[in-house]
Amino acid sequence: MAEDEKKLLQAKHRLEEAEARNRVRERKARARRLIQEGAVLEKVLPEVVTVELEKLDKDIFIEYVYVFGLDNKWRYFEGGSFKETGLMSVEKGLSDEYKNLGFERPKDVYGYFTEKDIEYYKDLQNKKDAVM
Repeated sequence: MAEDEKKLLQAKHRLEEAEARNRVRERKARARRLIQEGAVLEKVLPEVVTVELEKLDKDIFIEYVYVFGLDNKWRYFEGGSFKETGLMSVEKGLSDEYKNLGFERPKDVYGYFTEKDIEYYKDLQNKKDAVM
């Protein structure tokens, strides 16, 4: 092996070692930061408490309550209507809402729809229906 190749290989190894040290340093800094932020959150946020759904239903400042069930499905009820409706499926609720808007629920699209958005999705639905 030539002297130049040897020096190049040594430099490469020194660089790899320096990068490895930097990764360890960054990982330790991240762990420290997460521990510190967790400690701050523990101080600021109150303990988690169990609340009966009926009690949430009576709170006039709550518009919707969402519950993630043990069956890994989201359910909800509108504030003030729990006794009448019980927990309803979020999936079904969204499907019904989109049906009322006049189009199927778009995949992986979330958020508020403006009138322009609604018209766009209605047009897409009409084109899809025309093809079928």
